[in-house]
Amino acid sequence: GTITRVGGLVAKVDKKFTRARKEPMAVIQIEDVEGALEAVVFPAPYQEYQALLVEGTPVLVCGQVDKKEDAVTMKIYEMYALDQVPRWFTERISLHLPATHVQPEVLTTIKNLLKANPGPTPVVFCLQFQKGEEVFVNTESAYNVNPSDALIRELQRLLGEEGVYVAVSHRPCRKVPNGKWNNGR
Repeated sequence: GTITRVGGLVAKVDKKFTRARKEPMAVIQIEDVEGALEAVVFPAPYQEYQALLVEGTPVLVCGQVDKKEDAVTMKIYEMYALDQVPRWFTERISLHLPATHVQPEVLTTIKNLLKANPGPTPVVFCLQFQKGEEVFVNTESAYNVNPSDALIRELQRLLGEEGVYVAVSHRPCRKVPNGKWNNGR
């Protein structure tokens, strides 16, 4: 099956136990505007993500999708609260500034915004020159941010919508699945 990620609401949680070791696991239903997906949460991910296995919780799930006849199911490897997804799946934020318009006040405001929103995501400045050249400047890790909606909106207010680029990870899961989560299959 294909490894992918899907967002939606936890609509149903059916807690079960494995036959051999009697470890807790669950079969859940994830719903979005287009429909529902049945997903299995084996013991290892169940232990790690059980706090999210509550009906009505908005989540992003990552795992392996399998199609048998008309039914599509997913083996969940990872789960994230939907409001935490930008923190874990944003690779970097690029701030595009025309070099001729870089003003000390704007840079100070940006610096203060970045410092007020610490997190794991690196920030890169892209200085744009009149003849089309671009110079990319990486910031120190002290300026890494939590890419919240509020921070992105504030940066867009300062630099314009085109001045803020959010690079999203294309990897469906953050961690590499380790066979154990799906009984080695």
